[in-house]
Amino acid sequence: MWKATDRRSSEIVAVKKIYDAFQNPTDAQRTFREIMFLQEFRNHPNIIKLRSIHRAVNDKDIYLVFEYMGRFTQSLFVNVILQRSFIVS
Repeated sequence: MWKATDRRSSEIVAVKKIYDAFQNPTDAQRTFREIMFLQEFRNHPNIIKLRSIHRAVNDKDIYLVFEYMGRFTQSLFVNVILQRSFIVS
């Protein structure tokens, strides 16, 4: 994942690169499933919004562009998961 700026809107976004998305049937199915779930749940308040999908020049990779959630939200999320999974002392 990378932090980037959308050139059209000047908004900060997160970009995920899926390498060799269609290398084999299993990877292709996994990639397709991830994109379909993200599109299906795009209005859910607890799911990060997939803004756009872009094909790489090499026709092997795919870029998924998400809304940017920021460092504070990420660290908050990690802390909640850790507290639910482990005893923190």
